[in-house]
Amino acid sequence: SDLIESFFWIVETFLKNNISEVWVDMSQGLSIAAANAVIRMKKHGYDIMLNVAIPYKGHGNQIYGASKTIYDYILKKADLTVQVSDAVKNKESFKNCILYMLNRSNIMICANPKAKNNTFFIDYCKDKNVEVLEFSIPS
Repeated sequence: SDLIESFFWIVETFLKNNISEVWVDMSQGLSIAAANAVIRMKKHGYDIMLNVAIPYKGHGNQIYGASKTIYDYILKKADLTVQVSDAVKNKESFKNCILYMLNRSNIMICANPKAKNNTFFIDYCKDKNVEVLEFSIPS
């Protein structure tokens, strides 16, 4: 299944690039998958840190059901959790959160680098000499 292939791609990418510290912003999709991959790797003895950047105050209160259970589990297993802004959600929240993570990183994994809303971050990475890896499941 695509989910299992995604998981193995993420783990393989972390290992291949000697990634020892991962930042996630707790958005759905790749971020949650990456966090779960780190948690699994840690269980198997890999020396890898999970850092969580919460974009704004009250972010977790807007997540419900099974997603909330996963969210809380990841926070409990994280090595470091930072709330990037004390403000409530606004249109800059996620942008500022991603910039916060990029300023502490040397590699970014991007699910869709050609997407219009990712262009700013790709350019930012180029300016900051942050390598961009495209997330795509090998076919």
